[in-house]
Amino acid sequence: MAAYRRAGVNRISLGVQSMFGDELRTLERAHDAEAVVRRVEQLRQAGLDNVSLDLIYGLPGSSLETWTRRSAGRWP
Repeated sequence: MAAYRRAGVNRISLGVQSMFGDELRTLERAHDAEAVVRRVEQLRQAGLDNVSLDLIYGLPGSSLETWTRRSAGRWP
């Protein structure tokens, strides 16, 4: 990560898809929310502060109400 920063990279986008374990399992993703938080911390420690997370809205069984309610809580 520090090598990216030294090479001039100044922003990173992570394809997270979701921060909710049940949705990540449905999507068959190998990561969990804690791994995302750790990675963002690592990026910031390397000097990469411009980090975006790509999230999916509208997965089956999801609604604006559930997404908003779940997102209001703190992720790990």
